[in-house]
Amino acid sequence: MSGLRILQVSNRVPFPLNEGGTIGIYNYTRGFHEAGCDVTLFALSAKKHQTDEAAAKKELSKYCDYHVFPIDTDVKPIPSVCQSVYR
Repeated sequence: MSGLRILQVSNRVPFPLNEGGTIGIYNYTRGFHEAGCDVTLFALSAKKHQTDEAAAKKELSKYCDYHVFPIDTDVKPIPSVCQSVYR
């Protein structure tokens, strides 16, 4: 595909289409593609969102070059801060 090249960065995988944020990101990606743009989507995948990565890749690859980066968003206290506070 030729035309404008777009790097789209998302704080989550825009799939499944079950809430406003994912629907919006997905629609932008699809819209850019349909407008003739060459889209690369880079999305973060947190454990808490429990995304089916294979299904997401299958769907999103229709519209973009899809890349996902797994990220751990669990809250973890910093040991040195906790030790100084609780002494």
